[in-house]
Amino acid sequence: MNAEQAWEYVLEQLWREMPRQAWTAWVCETKFVRFEQGWFTVAARSMDACEWLEARLKSTVVRKLSGMMNEEVRVRFVPKLDEKEARIKRQKEELQPDLF
Repeated sequence: MNAEQAWEYVLEQLWREMPRQAWTAWVCETKFVRFEQGWFTVAARSMDACEWLEARLKSTVVRKLSGMMNEEVRVRFVPKLDEKEARIKRQKEELQPDLF
């Protein structure tokens, strides 16, 4: 199972376990972004959603994903960028390579 499949499976489990109102408000719009060096990056619809997920679901998500991936994983929630913000961010990254 790859990381994106693991995330989709965890989403399905959360859908079954959570109250519908909480699922709809905070979880349903999340998207897998990447899995790199043991870190799952997941985009949420807003910074408020990221904070809610961090406070209420992070430990559950980490436990479920670690089990699915057969390794200890970490999870970070980041706000989704709209298309314009994403384009600007890519342009800045191209102009300013990492200094580290």
